[in-house]
Amino acid sequence: RQGSPQQRASMAPGRHTCGTRRLLGAAVFLALVVAAGAQEQRQPGTLLLNMLIKNEAEHLSRSLPKWAPLIDYWIVGIDANNTDNSEEIIRKHLGHLPGETVVVEFDGMGPTWTILVQRGLAAFPEATHGIIADADFTPTITSLDKMQLRRECSKHMYKIRSPDGATVRNMDWIYRNIPGAKVMRRTHQSLHVPRQENQEVFQTLIDLEVQEFEGGFQDRSGNKAERYLNWLLQDLADMPGDPRTTYFLGHAHLDNIGPNVVADLRSGAPRGENVHMALKYFKLRASIRAGYFEERWFAMLKAGEICERYLFDSACSLEMWTLAERLDPERPDAGFYIGQHWRLAQEAAKAFPILKRAAKIPLPPRSLFQWEYLYDCLRHLELVRAAGALPPSDAARLSRGDWKAVRKSARQGLRACDASFHSDLNAQLQRAHAEITRLAD
Repeated sequence: RQGSPQQRASMAPGRHTCGTRRLLGAAVFLALVVAAGAQEQRQPGTLLLNMLIKNEAEHLSRSLPKWAPLIDYWIVGIDANNTDNSEEIIRKHLGHLPGETVVVEFDGMGPTWTILVQRGLAAFPEATHGIIADADFTPTITSLDKMQLRRECSKHMYKIRSPDGATVRNMDWIYRNIPGAKVMRRTHQSLHVPRQENQEVFQTLIDLEVQEFEGGFQDRSGNKAERYLNWLLQDLADMPGDPRTTYFLGHAHLDNIGPNVVADLRSGAPRGENVHMALKYFKLRASIRAGYFEERWFAMLKAGEICERYLFDSACSLEMWTLAERLDPERPDAGFYIGQHWRLAQEAAKAFPILKRAAKIPLPPRSLFQWEYLYDCLRHLELVRAAGALPPSDAARLSRGDWKAVRKSARQGLRACDASFHSDLNAQLQRAHAEITRLAD
């Protein structure tokens, strides 16, 4: 997770914000002199590559030649059930560097990777930093400025480009190689590194990007859904009330819902129970104030969706969507769902002002998923549909500004929505033109 918007703004490559608290008064000048001297004497960091693999020969053949010029040490955990020649490939590409392989009994990502973090510290204490990387993560650079590896930073981030190349995310998986560093959770793991004395901001983004490839071991393994759910339950047993695990338990049950959800619920089929379990965990996550607020917001949104689509409980859906709107009023998603609910309930007069507001909200900066088609098309289409569904008496009450909003959304919908919607959009565009002209007269 990437910290607050203020922290993220300070994490541009080359802007090293890890440091000690400012000194006050006459000591400021002396502090600047000392800092300047420290800058001149500061040495580049050293990097320990930390991988956990099972049958990754294909990925390692691609990624390790790219890692070799960037790292100083390496440690690779090889699953006890590995059957391919991964170790041979590791020795081929990294054998000229100090490193070692460790045979591990896999117990999920966090506990197993923590063993490697601790072993790396014991074997290579001179490494200032370690980097957690999947076998398929392949650097896109040929050299790394290790002056960016600051000893006063607990963590650094690097960039991961998606397999299709369309998106880039920041991952805070570079850690100070110090006691107490560990990887938490068996799945949806996070890296915990102790804060250092007098630290203000403990992570920055460095100039390292890797390309992610599909087909990792977890993608190739059988019973993935069942194993994933069991790991989450084990994590929750280890960390009762953990907000991140609670959130993903909701998603895990939601992913196990079958194609005939309503029928499963009515018949009492086992798959139908996933609906109730997903709602349980999403509601629980919505009630937990700790943790990342975007996960809490998504939990509210998903709980409302389950209540609306599968349980036909509008009181529940409206309650959860209203909570989501209050938590993050800069996002239009909740307003879109509330407005759509009222339009489908033939309450277009209630829907219109909610959708009008949703249509005006700009795309805010957020770390997690942004549904761009909602911003580009759906919220505008929904406003236009609500205008078209208004009874004549309610439509007569719309102001010239209201019709201008409809016209603007209709134009945007024609630019961004599927052609199947264009007939309705064109019809309301012409109506909006006529009303704007009439009200001007």
